[in-house]
Amino acid sequence: MKKFLTIICLMLSACVVFGAFSACKKDKEKNWKVNYVAGEITSNGGFATQVGEYVYYINGVESSTADNTFGDVVKGSLVRAKLSDLANPKKATVEVVVPKIFASTYYKTGLCIFGDYVYYGTPNDTKDKTGQANNSYINFQRTKLDGTNTSSPFVKIENMAVVYKFIQSGNNVYLITVEESDSVYTLTVYNQNGKKIFS
Repeated sequence: MKKFLTIICLMLSACVVFGAFSACKKDKEKNWKVNYVAGEITSNGGFATQVGEYVYYINGVESSTADNTFGDVVKGSLVRAKLSDLANPKKATVEVVVPKIFASTYYKTGLCIFGDYVYYGTPNDTKDKTGQANNSYINFQRTKLDGTNTSSPFVKIENMAVVYKFIQSGNNVYLITVEESDSVYTLTVYNQNGKKIFS
């Protein structure tokens, strides 16, 4: 099933419907919304995740140095299509759900959807005084599956290649990271508020 969904999602990547806004970043975040229908979550942790009647997937691979302004991202963003449309990908309607780059150089984590939120790593888009974003940092954030309530980064790490995984225990979601330095591996666990609870 996972392999089938992956193939179909790759075919759909060229069919994305993008809701463009001409306002500034804050207005884009405020106005961005898709209709969310709750459903059973299956195939979590892979390239594509089914939530009820929709399949959510990452729309291709984008460079971590590309513009990551909320609302301007299509390639590398989180998109969705109805499962019933996958039989005819050319006619499927594909919507951008989270218009940010889902990217790191560690690709094994896959999609992490818990409840009505998606948890992800994205290149830092906070600009300094010169107007440049230091995209050597990966920001860990979450967004509701209707595209709203994008959190501020609860963890920022200066290592786009960091090994990480989101896990759920009860009602809590944790971020686990593993970093290597001089052959020494450091495992760190954060809660969803960014508090370090184990290292």
